[in-house]
Amino acid sequence: MSAPKFTPGPWFASDCGDDESLFFIDVELPEGSYADVDGERVFYPSTYTLARLTKKMKGNGRTPWREGEFEANAALIAAAPRMADYIRARAEAGDAEAQEIWEAIVG
Repeated sequence: MSAPKFTPGPWFASDCGDDESLFFIDVELPEGSYADVDGERVFYPSTYTLARLTKKMKGNGRTPWREGEFEANAALIAAAPRMADYIRARAEAGDAEAQEIWEAIVG
């Protein structure tokens, strides 16, 4: 089974509370997490922002969001690593549909 290339979870959505209804999708990293960049060790902060979502993304501001839709989308994205873990476990247990989904995730 192929290994995932995405950032491991847990991810969480945090509301910035500003006028643009900005949400961050963040991941908490273990203390001392780092990457080797051009031969140098670069340490990550304890919380790393993976993505930012704004309400302006939908239809370039022309299409109104339904009540709760924006927050639900942020929660769905933040739950992706847990869902991937579940799909992988089902795939490893022999579930053919989960195997197909897992391969589509990891390529």
